[in-house]
Order: sequence, then structure tokens, then C-alpha cells
Amino acid sequence: MTSISLHKLIRFEKHPLKKGPASSRQVNPVSHHLRQSKKISDPLYPVADHSAGINFEGQLRAFENIARHEYLKISNSLSFPKLPPWFRQRLEQSILPTLNRIGFDESFGRILFAMAASPWQVMGPANKKIRVFHPGIDQEIEEIRRGLLMQANEIATPWIVLPRAFSFLKEQDGRYLPAYLKTIDRETNEYCLKLFIRIAVEFVGNYALKFANNRYPPNQLAKLLYYGFSAMLWKNLRRPPEGMENCAVFDNFFKWINMLARKSDFLGREEMKSIDQMIEMKTTAFPTRNFAHLKNRSREDASHFVVTLRHGYLGIAAVLKYFGMDQFSETRLARDGFPGRSMLNELHGLLQAIQTSYHSESIRTQEYIKHFLCRLRSICDLMPSNCHPTAHKFLKRRFNNLQILFTNYSALKNNDIRSR
Repeated sequence: MTSISLHKLIRFEKHPLKKGPASSRQVNPVSHHLRQSKKISDPLYPVADHSAGINFEGQLRAFENIARHEYLKISNSLSFPKLPPWFRQRLEQSILPTLNRIGFDESFGRILFAMAASPWQVMGPANKKIRVFHPGIDQEIEEIRRGLLMQANEIATPWIVLPRAFSFLKEQDGRYLPAYLKTIDRETNEYCLKLFIRIAVEFVGNYALKFANNRYPPNQLAKLLYYGFSAMLWKNLRRPPEGMENCAVFDNFFKWINMLARKSDFLGREEMKSIDQMIEMKTTAFPTRNFAHLKNRSREDASHFVVTLRHGYLGIAAVLKYFGMDQFSETRLARDGFPGRSMLNELHGLLQAIQTSYHSESIRTQEYIKHFLCRLRSICDLMPSNCHPTAHKFLKRRFNNLQILFTNYSALKNNDIRSR
């Protein structure tokens, strides 16, 4: 019987594959699965129980560990080829460091290159005297970048050359990766950086999936990639890479997972169920609706939003919008004040969580927290003094306590630096 190459596990409308066993396909179409949004009861993927006071960050870490355990278990059962010295050197020096910077674990990055080692080597040695990839690639990337900055309707290089589209990806496109990673390393514009990170994430995932050695069982490789990308999603949702807080890195992994779930014939019931958990946890951190439109509230501490605030200005905007304090509601807030005690209690929980965890956050997150509180305070100052006087006193006291906390923490930190 002819072995099945990995790229054949992907279904396309124009080139349908032979269907696998019915049991493996019953829950496969992710669009149907997401519409159903079934409850998850399997112990491997426990439902987020906010009412029980479970730590949100701890849940994210637990899901990350489960996914990492699964992909490492599969990878340890496979025999990957020994990489040539020049290729290992290139990975160590110029590929893996950038992938790590945009949210990949080093161990998972190595797997992505080991499983399709031969095709990836089209990149060639990292030798400035040897330019094995097409000399026009750098120029094409720069044209795309300029087009993004100009927000032009037409970009000189068609988007189809970008290896985001699985069906159009060719083996020789591996030559593009060094140019993409070099662009990420030197990019200063956040809009371009965010887009090129998405391209890089999709590129390495699609390339490894499509050109993996066909001696590996395709069902194992599909699950290896699924759990690997899942671990990266949980890790980057819990704590984004330093310097990438405004790039929503976690969402790139989630989008690729959904692509794999739609196309693959080899993901089972457990993998499909876990997507519900991803949606739930993402929505908890970044709600699609604000507080006033939510019903059956079961949580009033909002401590999960400390994780949200780690995501820079995206997180700040999400939390303010949740509490009805975006630019479209300031007038309503100034006229009516807070809509009720329940929201005030939840805001109290968030401020309490900030006070508790501030010292353990990164310097960047601390700055985003300060920016959030400054914005929150300026909005709350719009509330008429005769409207919710208790809320006024409470918020004023909380803000003052947090300011004292920030001042004392900075003083202690400066003393510690001087003592060294």
C-alpha cells in the first residue's frame, strides 16, 4: 500500500481526499463544532469555573502544560533525522532566536524544522558570501512593507507569494523565511510587526505540515502540531513575549489551530473539545460584550483582567470597554455614573488584584497597569460628585492606595539597585 504523504491530510474543495473512518470525522468540521459550542466535561480539559475563585493564570498554565506534555509525548515517539552541522548552526544563530522572540518555544521550533528537515534546507547556509535564495526576495518583502505603511490598495508583490496560503505554498518558498525573520528583527512599526509575526507563525506551521517527511504517520503529525500550537497559544495568552505586548501574538496560534481543525482528517474528539476551552478562555480575557450586556454574572473580582492588561494597549482598551468606559460611553458615565453595585464590586476585585500582583509583573506590564489606572481615574473623575458618593470615596481611596504602592515599590527597587 502506498504511504500517505503528510500534505494529503489537508482537504481542498477542488481536490477532495478519500474520507477516513466515520468515527474520526463526526466532530471534524470546526465551523459546525463552534456553532454548537458544547460544554466540555472531559477531565483533560476542565471547564473554567470562575465562580469557584480558580486562578485564571493558573488555569492557562495548566492547559499549557497539558498541551506541551501531549506534543512532547508524540515527538518522543518519532525518530527525527540528524541535522547537518551547517543547518543546526543556522537554526541556533538566526532562526530559533527570532521564533522564540515571537512566541515559540525553542523545543517546539526545533520540531518544526526536524519534521521537514530536507525541504527546509533550501534556505542554505547562513553565509553572507553564499546567497542561495533568490536575490529579489528582500526587495519583495520591503515592497510589501512599504505598501502596508502606505495602506495602499495594491501592493507591488501579490499577497499570494506570502506563504500564508497553504494550498499555494511550494517547497522552494522556504527561501523566504530568513527574509521574513530579518524583517521582524528590524521592524519598528507595530502595524507591520504584527502582520509579519502572523505571516511567520502561519509560514512555519504550514510549511512543516505540508512538507513533513512522509514516513511519519500523518495522524500523529497532525496531533503533534495541534498540541504544539495549542501550548504556544496558552503560553502567549497567559504572558505575551516581551516587546510584543501589542501584537496579539496568541491569536496567530489560535487562527492556525482553527485552520488545521477545519482541514485535517486526523484530529479527534478531544482536540475538537479543547477548541471550546480556547474560545472560553480567550473570551474571558477579551470579552466580546461589555458588562452592561452580560447576564447571570457569576464572578465579581475581575482578577483575570490582570492577564489582559499584560497585552498592552489592546488589553487596556478591552478592559475599559468591558466596564463601559470607552470613548463612546464617557458622556453616559458622566451623566449616570456606574450602572450598579455589581459592576463596582467587579472593579473593586480588579483593583485588589492589581494591588496584589503588581510587584510580580514585568516592567512593561507595570507601565501598562499605570496607564490603565490613569485612564480609569480620569474617566471616573467625570462622575458627578452627588452621584454614587460611596463609589467616589471608594475609588479615590483605592487609587490613592495604588499610587502609594507604586511609589514604595519604585523606591525599594531603586534601593536594591544601588545596594548592588
